[in-house]
Amino acid sequence: MKKTLRFFILALCLFIAFGSAHANSKNYLEQIKQSASTIGNRQWKFNEKASERMMQKRALATTQLGPANTYGMLMGPDGTEWTYTAEFTQSGSFYESMTIKFYNSKNELVGTISDALTVDSTGVIGVNYVDVNTTLTQKFFNTDTKYEVMIFIHAVTEDYSGFYVNNVYSLSENSTKVCSVDGTYHMSLNTSNNSYTENYSIIFQRTVTEADSTFMYYDVYSKAKYGTPGPTLKHTFRINYANIASSGNEPSPILMVQNGDQPNYTIAHYEKPYFILSNDINKEPEIEENNNLIIKYYNENFELQHTTKIPVALSLRYLYVFPSLGSLSTYNDVLVNYNGSGAPAYVITIDNYETSSDSYVTSFYLYDVNGKLIKTISEDVVGRIHMGNIPGQETQWLFMKEDGENGKFVFVDFPSCSTAAEFSVITKDNIILSSNIDRFPHKDSYQYVVSLLQGEADANGTISHRIAWLTKDGVIDHFETITLGKDIVNAIIYIDNAALNPWLFNTDDAREYMALIYRAKANSSAKEEALVVCNTKGEILLNYGPDANKGGNLSTITLTNLSTDPTLFCAYTDGNKHTLNYTALPLNDVTLKGEGSIEKPYEIYSAGDLIQINEYPNAHFQIKNNIIHSNPSPYG
Repeated sequence: MKKTLRFFILALCLFIAFGSAHANSKNYLEQIKQSASTIGNRQWKFNEKASERMMQKRALATTQLGPANTYGMLMGPDGTEWTYTAEFTQSGSFYESMTIKFYNSKNELVGTISDALTVDSTGVIGVNYVDVNTTLTQKFFNTDTKYEVMIFIHAVTEDYSGFYVNNVYSLSENSTKVCSVDGTYHMSLNTSNNSYTENYSIIFQRTVTEADSTFMYYDVYSKAKYGTPGPTLKHTFRINYANIASSGNEPSPILMVQNGDQPNYTIAHYEKPYFILSNDINKEPEIEENNNLIIKYYNENFELQHTTKIPVALSLRYLYVFPSLGSLSTYNDVLVNYNGSGAPAYVITIDNYETSSDSYVTSFYLYDVNGKLIKTISEDVVGRIHMGNIPGQETQWLFMKEDGENGKFVFVDFPSCSTAAEFSVITKDNIILSSNIDRFPHKDSYQYVVSLLQGEADANGTISHRIAWLTKDGVIDHFETITLGKDIVNAIIYIDNAALNPWLFNTDDAREYMALIYRAKANSSAKEEALVVCNTKGEILLNYGPDANKGGNLSTITLTNLSTDPTLFCAYTDGNKHTLNYTALPLNDVTLKGEGSIEKPYEIYSAGDLIQINEYPNAHFQIKNNIIHSNPSPYG
């Protein structure tokens, strides 16, 4: 059973090397050839009355689910994150039944699926794979208001072709199956412009053998209509697999992009197979000459609007050169109505295969629909990180490059494709920056926040770590320091703009940082892993290490539902059992004086109190003190 969830991913997962005065630049260059992910934007919405919300938040300070065989997270159409836990029965290598429980963003049980895992189809031997789709819908597979979930099933068949199906259930106390859709789930797009309605299009993929060729079929479905037994099949795209295959890391040949409130589609594949087809497995693959990457753009009615050809260039420097669409940021690689032209532009990724390192050096370009190069975005990139989104600022990517023996950071804004900043990983003061980096609002702009590569130990063996705050020009503005404790072997500081909000973990004005630390265990070479939340006052506000009451050892850490019910999610594992622990944020008990009524309004004394206004939109407040924000607000 595959677990689909968002892990505690840190930029390059760099360890802090204590006791070393210098870092090896060549090793560092190897480290920066990885990338990271970030948590999404903050969008507050509220539905409950003020007094009800305050009582609920206190009640949900800590919640525990499980233990369970497996677990995962789902995304609802309103953007909130849900959780599921699952139990399976097996006979040998085949699944016989499942019990899956689904919890909403408030950890309330919404529905339970209890069903047999059998397939009534000729030639099926048994079910060997089950997966819970991470996309929740509400009015896609039928027209009622119950939430819908897809359970993907793969079964072994006598002819080894396999059986693929998605069983869709309507969530309730006793969830029922609504319908089944053949194939594997490929992608979905919700083109609704608000969080209260949904307008999904979903694509399922099938593989079909015709004569001696394999074709990929992409079935595009729209939502069910009244009187129909399931979603509506709108169109099927058919692509020869030979014209897709190349590097083995190809992006999806089909993309859905939002144009207004409608989905549009791109199909990208090579004009001819990338490699000359041969049955000789001992022969070195040869590249087809005079080939092109073909991009076809279709409107919501599946009418072809544009056809673009981008030549597949051969190189003396690299053995293989693989152009693709969608390799940088998937859907966002198609810029709909670029510069008001009425036509799209495409971010094209060129993966250059380097034989000496058995790796790729990547370049990025912007092309128009006529196949003309508009801009060079960045070339010879060895790693990239998506910077956190900031209101009023363009989307931004960090491209990491080799620069002699050192590395270089190049920040590029989208869609302008202009370079926002460029600086070395080693500052003029010989301070080594890690690629554990993000940006955070500052006044009407932003600053870059970077974890330093090394920690520091004082005379007593207490380890501290510095985080650098840099201007847009790469100049260090100031440092913030956190204290991690003693016996620390290494640590990873979580740098993400959503987690840098100084009022997320605590409502005072001190900023907090999450850190994954590794402590040395007495009389052992083993290390103990723990999560700590530290503030800039030198305090540790939270320390989650191995804990039998929580379910064993830490296995997954993430922040969830920051826009609705900010929560720290920690999964603990003991053997094959997983226990899910939820800690409501902020960590401190925020109790506003007053009752929120006109007669007895809530009293606001501090910046932390002021933030609580967002939590209780229907209440009344009275400012009781002069409030000065000593830290930048999460909104800049």
